[in-house]
Amino acid sequence: RQALHDPALAYRYVLLDCPPRLTTACVNALAASDFVLIPVVPDPVSTRAVENLLRTLQHFRAELCPELAVLGVVANMVRTRNGPIRDHADALAELKAGVLQVWDDPIPLFESYIKHDSAFGKSAAAIDTDERLRLAVSDPEIGAAFRALAHELEKEIRRHASRRAATVPAKPGARAGSR
Repeated sequence: RQALHDPALAYRYVLLDCPPRLTTACVNALAASDFVLIPVVPDPVSTRAVENLLRTLQHFRAELCPELAVLGVVANMVRTRNGPIRDHADALAELKAGVLQVWDDPIPLFESYIKHDSAFGKSAAAIDTDERLRLAVSDPEIGAAFRALAHELEKEIRRHASRRAATVPAKPGARAGSR
């Protein structure tokens, strides 16, 4: 945690991508973090799992990470037809109502979402072949979606950071700032 908050670190933000289960590595990542971003596939089972995760995060806040904040929920693998398909939109609406009952602070459901797109599969397949690596974000539409999501993330980070300092400064007297 102290290393991630070191002012000499050349990054404004460090993202720790964890599996959707509480492994030892995931618990360590949570303990080192100021914020949590929750990706969710917009289906009823996955959206209900978000409420369970939030309950678990409440226990972490009480015992381990009192300043841990949830930045928001971002929909992933969204099927679209001029916006999310009806089933996905319904699942996300249900999720939005459900998180209000579980968490003590408002949790935004980001307007930006990552759509289900074959470009992600093609990108992953290129890694396993001799083809030139082409990341999915190089696709103009996918790149725009990730830039929009990054903009929303920065906005939420600034909103949270304006309310409190980082939970652990690197050294006494070091500048405190959220990562």
